[in-house]
Amino acid sequence: MSLYCLDNMVLGWGLKSVASPGQEGMIDRARFLLDELARKAATVIVPAPVLTEFLHNVAVNEKSAFLAMFEKRFIVAPFDALAAAQADKLWLKVKADPHLCPKYPGPCVVNGRIPKPVLKYDVQIVAIAMAQKVDAIYSDDPHIRTIAQGMVPVLDLPEVKEQGELFAAQPPKLRIVRTAEPMPVPLPVEDDED
Repeated sequence: MSLYCLDNMVLGWGLKSVASPGQEGMIDRARFLLDELARKAATVIVPAPVLTEFLHNVAVNEKSAFLAMFEKRFIVAPFDALAAAQADKLWLKVKADPHLCPKYPGPCVVNGRIPKPVLKYDVQIVAIAMAQKVDAIYSDDPHIRTIAQGMVPVLDLPEVKEQGELFAAQPPKLRIVRTAEPMPVPLPVEDDED
């Protein structure tokens, strides 16, 4: 049985169809991933901190519907004692190497460093995935990828090929070559001798 973890960006693209400018193509990729995981009957966990992030950007009147959908479609994994022990290991790893999370552009970087609250959140997400023994995390977040390095694989969303692209290379054109007039088929001869 396959067990996967999803990050907030994947859920935002796939369930809400929301993307930042330049990331619009991720919506189809996330939808494709969610469909594939469902088709393969994979078990999918969503760490509780990811659900919190997701709900921050949901209208109040839609929150209960999304919560019901999450409970039906995913396993919402808690930050429990086992995850806390994993988070401690990850946090010590991050703290010991100030270059582990290098400068990434984006709203999470302040004065060239990733703020402690962002790191703690991402550490919790990876720790929950590790505690749940997932096969992989699907995320486009470079912080998640860096923190999980060597602990649990972080996968990119699969590329989606449009059906027309499958046949982009044109097959050679067929030529019909006539060799001769069709041969008449002999009719069976009836035998009159009885």
